[in-house]
Formats: sequence, structure tokens, C-alpha cells
Amino acid sequence: MDKLNLLIADDDSDDKELFIEVINELFPHIHCFTVSDGEETLFFLEKIKDKIDYIFLDINMPRLNGIECLTKIKLFDTYKNTPIIMYTTSCLEADKILAYQNGASYFLTKPVKFLDLKQSLYEIISKFNFKSNPSN
Repeated sequence: MDKLNLLIADDDSDDKELFIEVINELFPHIHCFTVSDGEETLFFLEKIKDKIDYIFLDINMPRLNGIECLTKIKLFDTYKNTPIIMYTTSCLEADKILAYQNGASYFLTKPVKFLDLKQSLYEIISKFNFKSNPSN
């Protein structure tokens, strides 16, 4: 199976650790990169040589929040069609609407339970697994 790359942008290190643990367990062929805010995300995407296949953005990050970062990522030709998933503690309908209006592929309120996170990430990665689904 081809190696895929995933970027998680979140300023909460515990959330990132848990996220990576789940991805490593479910999808060992996915390599996870992490950053802590929107500005670091943009810098990382400009500098990395390998394409990132999935981007997960927290909304509430310092310096540049997830929605602002999302709108800037959508300007990159390389990432125009990359699935960008908002991964946030917010469950506000207004945040969800704003995310989708700005090009988010999916909006996931961070599950509290490990098994719920595992199920959600499995469904999301499977949904956007364009390597095995050429129509994406």
C-alpha cells in the first residue's frame, strides 16, 4: 500500500498525541506530521517536499486560527483538492457553516471517548481515501 501523509494542526499536544495513536493503530501506512498553529501550518506546507494527502485543522489555534488557515490553504494549487477536515472542540453550528463555506471537506467535533475518535477517524480517512478511489 502506498505511504500517505497527514498533517494535524492543533495547539493541544494531548489531542495530537491521541490523534496520532489512533491513526497509527488504524492506518500504519499513514505518516503523521504535526504543527501547533495556522502560521506554522502554512510554512510547513510551503516547505515540505512530499505532498500532504489529508489536513486536519483545529479551529481555535493561536496566531492564525483554523478558518483563516483553511482559506489560505485553499489558495495553494497543490492543496486545492486535498481533503481538509476541521478537527475541533467546537460544536457550534456557526463554526460548522463557516468551515464549509470556506472549503472544509468535513467538520469533526473532537470525540471525548477513544473508541469514538477511532470510529470517526476510520470513517473520515476511508471516505477520503482517494488512492483507492480514482473519482476523488
